[in-house]
Order: sequence, then structure tokens, then C-alpha cells
Amino acid sequence: MEQIHSDLLLFKLIYNYRRLIDHFGTQNIDILSDIKPAHIPYFMSIGYQGISNNKLLKEIKVTRQGVSKAVKDLEKQGMIYTRRNESDARSMMIFLTEEGKNLYKVLGEVFGSVTLDYINLLGRKKYDQLIQSLTTIINYHENLTNIDVEN
Repeated sequence: MEQIHSDLLLFKLIYNYRRLIDHFGTQNIDILSDIKPAHIPYFMSIGYQGISNNKLLKEIKVTRQGVSKAVKDLEKQGMIYTRRNESDARSMMIFLTEEGKNLYKVLGEVFGSVTLDYINLLGRKKYDQLIQSLTTIINYHENLTNIDVEN
């Protein structure tokens, strides 16, 4: 029975971390904007430089419909705008509006502050190891599931 408990520990930790981060987002992000916490990865991937819809699709790793819905929601809120990609007419480019850039800066400061808290809590080396380990686990599951995100 002890083995089962330890096997489930990682999943319990991830669940609790996700719950606490969602709470953090509700308290800190909802105050700043009406954008949904689920849209934060999209928004942050667009960044100051903008991004093509195809690159965003690959970066976020969700369905084309999921990206399309999030982009429409953010566009409706005046945070982003789209235009045809000049180098590939089949693709759209997505950019932050001035309001979006302002929120991007504030979110960067909020998340940057949390990252510094984590580094102070763990130390730089352990924090970097944590990020590398979680990235390795995520890549493992992505390869294991072979999810086709382009459909």
C-alpha cells in the first residue's frame, strides 16, 4: 500500500499546485483584466513581437479550434488584433494592442515576482532543475499521447 501512496504523490502535488495557481490567478489576474486564466498562455505567447497562428498552435499545443476561440475572445476584449501574414497569405499574424501590451507588461511583473519567490525559496540551482524536470515530464507525456493538435 505504501508504494501506491508514493506513486500517486506526484499527481497529488501537481493537482494541488494547479489549484493554488488557479486561486492565485483569480486573485491577481482577475483584478487586472477580464481575460480568462485559460487565455494567459495564449496571451503570453503572442508577446510584444506577435506570432503566427500556426506557431501559436504549435506552442500552445491545443486544437486549431481552441486557438481560434481564444484568439476571437482576446480580440473581442481588445487585447489583440490579427492581420494576414505578409510572407504566407494562408496564415494570420496575431499582435497585442496597446491595451494588450500594457497588460502583458503587468502580467510579466506579476509572474516574474512569483518566479523570484520560487528562486528565493528553492535556490537557483534547484529551481532550474525543477523546470528541467517538469519540461522532461511534459515532453514524455506529449510523446506518449501523440496528440494531433492540428485537427
